[in-house]
Amino acid sequence: MSNMSCIGFPVETEDEFGDLAVSKANKALEYKTHQGAYLCWEEDEDFGPELWVQAEGDAIVGMHPYFRGKSEMRVGALNLVENEFQTTLDASIYGWIDPETKDPESGVCPCLFDMVNYKIYNDISFPFIEKFSVAAFAQEIDVYESEAAYEEENPPMTEEDLDNITDETPMAMAAESLMPVGLFNEEEGEPPEAYAMLTGKVLETKKMINPDTKKEYHWALVKTLGGTVDVIAAPDMIDQEIVKDGIVSGIFWFCADIKFDEEKA
Repeated sequence: MSNMSCIGFPVETEDEFGDLAVSKANKALEYKTHQGAYLCWEEDEDFGPELWVQAEGDAIVGMHPYFRGKSEMRVGALNLVENEFQTTLDASIYGWIDPETKDPESGVCPCLFDMVNYKIYNDISFPFIEKFSVAAFAQEIDVYESEAAYEEENPPMTEEDLDNITDETPMAMAAESLMPVGLFNEEEGEPPEAYAMLTGKVLETKKMINPDTKKEYHWALVKTLGGTVDVIAAPDMIDQEIVKDGIVSGIFWFCADIKFDEEKA
């Protein structure tokens, strides 16, 4: 299942991806950069799904889905991370979540974010500390009606468990926790990716309908370690309703935008 399905676009093949990119590029707002242009289709300026088509001249070179919601995560951004699969308009920022001080290399944990439109911001210098709006596209997701239900299935580790921990010991994540599993790729000699294992509390949730396809999908504002994220999931990924004050847990792709006070420019 593609990340497009998480916002109601059932795209599975390269042809379907290309057709969608072309159709949205014709209805998009254009943001020019030195490397090319981003063509942004948005359902609503302040809340909802977006598609960011990447163009170099007349050629479409890429497209990323995004969801502009209510999330806010303070990030100490240290540097860009490049890999051979990126286009000239792609960018991934490595940094620390929720810096404790003015030192960007501090906080609850490091993480990688795929930026949806980074090349728009030409005057950014690293390191910096800024708020990010983070869309967390579900790759795997479990839903629980309450924190008690989550802890019943995922009991916290006791002191005895910690004293006898082995490689076979089940990993018990706290009800608000985050682990940047995509960074572990480097241990296998692979490029890092913007994936995180997170668990968090649902502050708000809503069933959404894609205006083009009429497909349903789910949005939730989720409080996790270090901030809030906008969780997006296709309906066939979940086996029960997401509810306020419930818990969601799983693996998510982090796609982000910098949340400046001023408008995008």
